Amino acid sequence: MGTNKMIAAGALAGLGLLASAPANAEFEASVGAASEYVFRGVASGSPQVWGGVDWSSDYGVYAGTWVSSTSTQGNEEVDYYVGWGNDMFDVGAIYYAYPSQPSQGGSGITEIYGGIGIGHFAGYIWYAPAGVDGPDDDEYAYLDLNLDIPLTQNTSIGAHLGYLEPIGDNANNRDPFPQPGDDPQDADFDLGVSLNVSDFFLALTYLDGSRGGFSTVVGYSWALPIN
Repeated sequence: MGTNKMIAAGALAGLGLLASAPANAEFEASVGAASEYVFRGVASGSPQVWGGVDWSSDYGVYAGTWVSSTSTQGNEEVDYYVGWGNDMFDVGAIYYAYPSQPSQGGSGITEIYGGIGIGHFAGYIWYAPAGVDGPDDDEYAYLDLNLDIPLTQNTSIGAHLGYLEPIGDNANNRDPFPQPGDDPQDADFDLGVSLNVSDFFLALTYLDGSRGGFSTVVGYSWALPIN
């Protein structure tokens, strides 16, 4: 998960958990840095340092935490997640915490997710129940479609389409969870190319979301198995 959020920070598609479960049970730590953090069509506009620890079992069950120095909310982000999946499906739950900025009716946001992967395509639905993290929590569903096609050994082209559907009393609220720019929209789209060489990555992406325009992200990531 840490690696997948790192990929999102590199302006690629979503959380991409479908291929994250190794064959053997293990712990893995990851650290990295990037020029900015991109999530659901919004770019933070500030440099990012992150770290995470993941556990996965032989049966596809996984859990972990991921910490970032910045987020699209303008402050640090801490994620906790648990799920079950393989290279074809993924289900689980994630809690996004923003310790320095209690928001969304509490100190964070809980989402339940499910996804499938077919070839270079991955599709997810993220659902936030009302009232889980606080009485003012918004209920919504977010459709997350991603395509990542290798061009060469080190380069690929990626596309993402997201659609937000507020539910119930939240029908007129289009937030989850923009900033900067704060012009919430129903849909966000991005298209970009990426280059990965060893532990370094470069991504050039056009974002059509709450803050449109081009985003260039450069960064470094490193993963270390923990025996």
